[in-house]
Amino acid sequence: MKFKKRNLRTLAELVVGDAAYFPYRSSSHITEFFEDCGLSFVHNGYTRWRWTADRLSDLLADPHPPYALPDRLVNLLRVLMDKSEAQDEDEDRSLALEALNRPLKSEGFEAFYGDDDLLYIRHLGTRTLSTACNPHRPFTPQEVERRELLSSFLSQCSEDTLIEELLLPLFRQLGYHRVTPAGHKDKALE
Repeated sequence: MKFKKRNLRTLAELVVGDAAYFPYRSSSHITEFFEDCGLSFVHNGYTRWRWTADRLSDLLADPHPPYALPDRLVNLLRVLMDKSEAQDEDEDRSLALEALNRPLKSEGFEAFYGDDDLLYIRHLGTRTLSTACNPHRPFTPQEVERRELLSSFLSQCSEDTLIEELLLPLFRQLGYHRVTPAGHKDKALE
């Protein structure tokens, strides 16, 4: 995925703080910012916005689903728009969000805050959300409940029940329609 050069420059200026409502970042603070994003980019003293635009371009080259931004870029934008970075004149980050949305909308995306005060980005045409997957995030209450139900089912079910209620529907969903259970009348071959 590629962004227009002017949009990359605008995003880079937001990151380095050359735009209103974003904290100014010197060379060492740019490196710290990327470290906070889980990225190992070290600013080399080159023009701050240009170097940052090159790093953003690298992130845009990451694999990603259609109509979505790459995970590492989404994470960077979330860190950039953290509400704890609010300036006095922009306590709710609405002005910073407006500044971020200018280049994003030009590329077909829109950023917004969810009910959890985290930044989300969606594609304007398809409404597809770009999400930064975090495999270490805590489970939601619904996921905990489903996990407990599955654990309870697996601890009580027989092999035949597992095959008939879990594996056969899974195989049929994958397109294997001629799969049938053999059954276990004689347990000697197990």
